[in-house]
Amino acid sequence: MKLLIFGFPGSGKTVFANQLSNTLKIPVFHIDRHFFTKGWITRPTEDFLKDVRVRLKEPSWIIEGNGMRTIEMRYQEADLVIYCCLPRLQCLLRVFWRMITTVGKEKLDGPEGASNSVSWKLVCYLWNFKKRYKNQIEELQKKYPEVVFRSLRSKKEMINFSLWFF
Repeated sequence: MKLLIFGFPGSGKTVFANQLSNTLKIPVFHIDRHFFTKGWITRPTEDFLKDVRVRLKEPSWIIEGNGMRTIEMRYQEADLVIYCCLPRLQCLLRVFWRMITTVGKEKLDGPEGASNSVSWKLVCYLWNFKKRYKNQIEELQKKYPEVVFRSLRSKKEMINFSLWFF
């Protein structure tokens, strides 16, 4: 199985991907961990693309994260795409809650040494995500109709969907 999970920051993508990974016994490739280096410095594009291309050649994978510049190359190879689009305000509150509850802990899906933090850039990215990427997501659905696409809009839908794998 080749599974792509992306969507709003704070929507629970990472936890969801890790749960599916444990159930399906497929390792998770976290986009942020490969797109950035220590200190949230963007890696050279070719290095990042090389990592993604290597993963895409594997017989099964779970890729979690946005990295919208490379979404098409991942989307077209996926069997199943899950778009986590919970309500924006809920996601924003979860981002703040995650920051508060993980003080001093390393962000395991991020670059080495990273911690959860909130910046104005992240808040704006989250708040405008749906509007900014709506057309791109719709175009991918049209261009790759053979790829199963599921939009999950609540924590309950995510839980119910994950139960499908048990």
